[in-house]
Amino acid sequence: MTTIDQKQLGKTLWAIADDLRGAMNADDFRDYMLAFLFLRYLSDNYEAAAKNNLKSDYPDPNAVGNGGKSPLSVWYAKNPSDVALFEKQMRQKVHYVIKPEHLWTRIAHMARTQDGELLHTLQAGFKYIENESFESTFGGLFSEINLGSEKLGRTYEARNAKLCTIIGRIAEGLAEFSTSTDTLGDAYEYLIGQFAAGSGKKAGEFYTPQPISDILSGIVTLDSQEPATGPRKRLESVMDFACGSGSLLLNVRKRMGKTGIGKIYGQENNITTYNLARMNMLLHGVKDTEFEIYHGDTLKNEWDMLREMKKPEDVLFINAAEGFVKGKRQNVLTDAHITRIVETYQHRPKLPVERYARRVAMKEIAENDFNLNISRYVSTAEDEEEIDLAKEHESLVQIDARIRKATAEHNAYLKELGLPLLP
Repeated sequence: MTTIDQKQLGKTLWAIADDLRGAMNADDFRDYMLAFLFLRYLSDNYEAAAKNNLKSDYPDPNAVGNGGKSPLSVWYAKNPSDVALFEKQMRQKVHYVIKPEHLWTRIAHMARTQDGELLHTLQAGFKYIENESFESTFGGLFSEINLGSEKLGRTYEARNAKLCTIIGRIAEGLAEFSTSTDTLGDAYEYLIGQFAAGSGKKAGEFYTPQPISDILSGIVTLDSQEPATGPRKRLESVMDFACGSGSLLLNVRKRMGKTGIGKIYGQENNITTYNLARMNMLLHGVKDTEFEIYHGDTLKNEWDMLREMKKPEDVLFINAAEGFVKGKRQNVLTDAHITRIVETYQHRPKLPVERYARRVAMKEIAENDFNLNISRYVSTAEDEEEIDLAKEHESLVQIDARIRKATAEHNAYLKELGLPLLP
């Protein structure tokens, strides 16, 4: 799928969300929609692994039909005595199990046919995925997805009908595109960004805007002790103590490559956002053995990656307040602005860069009571032009003389015409 198609998929799903949520709070609808998108990913990933595991025994999808059955449901029906061994193997390979009746294929079919048991089936599916996981990665993953909430409807029937509509529309939107892991991951990120844009100041708790993420990830991937040497080829670990939905961690991974980081660590206090982060990791193809996201709000954990680092003798201040392109709704950081910030950090210029950057000695910072206000050290204010009072006075005298001369000449004409003179 092309980049254009990926963006279009995100826009299609966002249009569906914008159309369907009605009076429901955007944050609540976000959680439902992203959970369903995640279920689609889990199902696709699970079925691909099952096909690889069963090989020639995997039923032909073209022979199954479109009545809500999946190749896996056909195999389960024909091989009941082999199911336990198969699921054991799947737990070892993909670290989770989804029963055929909980796969997206079945869920989407139930939505299209307005099946009255959709809500119950979803509840059972989410619970099974959480409780039957091989590791703790899936524990509580859907805990904040309340399918019995009155926000979906006052009665079971109303809630079930609402879910049928939401899932049916999502399935239709996804069917227009050839989806892969990266594509679904990008769509997930796009939706998080769109929901964040509509959440105002609250967005900061779960989403880092892409340009800011690009700057931070560009800095993080440099050698922390000697940034001038350039990006590191490998990071043993990377940690975000307030990771939100994990977008910054994923941006670092994107820069380093899929094998460029030993382990990804994150910590998030908000339980809903914590679940979003775990989903986001998996949706982007990060294996559950490659990351650990913790639910917490302190730095008391003894993180392995926290080590003694040499203390700098100075601090580099970068004032990029003027580095943007003005937009209608919000200003924009371009690639050039981002590159300048990262390269300035990387090379730490010894001499001040006028109205942009300066290395400030710790002594000077201490003298300012450790005030770290950037403009205190790097001001973007332009110096006022010095005024030569004597020169300005002479200029005004000459102007006054010209005015007097012009007035006298004009009054001469007025006198000839018998008109009142100028003062």
